[in-house]
Amino acid sequence: MPLNVDFNVVIYVLIIFLLFIFVMALKERGLLLLKIIFKTVLGAVIIFLINFIGQKFNISIPLNIWTSACVGMLGIPGILVLALMKWAIF
Repeated sequence: MPLNVDFNVVIYVLIIFLLFIFVMALKERGLLLLKIIFKTVLGAVIIFLINFIGQKFNISIPLNIWTSACVGMLGIPGILVLALMKWAIF
């Protein structure tokens, strides 16, 4: 007997959980959120530069919040992981 799951409810619960985590992070360490935002923006700039330079070599990495956060938090290993994932999938 399959379960009938309303995905909207799952998404709402997930959003509430993430908001709860953000509020707890702001209470404990206010600077932590600023560091995460700064690193994500820095990762977006790095991906933009890689895509700009990589046009000549047909190299591109999708630019979105998740890839920006990955590059911002992990640095060069994050870039390599994204490049390898793109190469393996496409």
